[in-house]
Amino acid sequence: LPPDKLRAGSSSNLQAGSLRYDTDSPAAKAIQLFQQLLKFHQNDKDKSAFIDADIARLVYGKNIAFGEEKTARFKKAIRAVAEKWSGNELAAVSWYQYAAAIRDEGKLTEAHAIAGRTAKDFPNSNGGALCRYVMNQIESKSANITTERIWNAPFPSIEVRYKNIE
Repeated sequence: LPPDKLRAGSSSNLQAGSLRYDTDSPAAKAIQLFQQLLKFHQNDKDKSAFIDADIARLVYGKNIAFGEEKTARFKKAIRAVAEKWSGNELAAVSWYQYAAAIRDEGKLTEAHAIAGRTAKDFPNSNGGALCRYVMNQIESKSANITTERIWNAPFPSIEVRYKNIE
């Protein structure tokens, strides 16, 4: 649920579609804590604590979720946070999470472009540093050779993977 629709302590908020969660489970308790934290900070003049809690909530949800739409939902939600709070330097952390998710899908060019733009827009922020890290990961050279430990007939194949090597 979006943070503005959350009500702390309501077990009805612990639904995803038609699934219900055990309200005594550690995951449900964590969700309730995030709800309470967001409710506490929703009227703060400085929205940094609210934004940070919202990003942490989304990352936590991504880490405990499962299913085919998990990554797509996370990308949509984290991008919405980044766009909504684009004037706050914590938006860079959201863009980092978004770029990392895209990188993990193998879309390296798109991830590099997002991370580069964010690092340029927020050069002295933690999110900017994280985006530079994503860029370095994408640009780094690597080589890996894999084969089986025992070589008997029929001889096994050798797998060679490389990146950014001329």
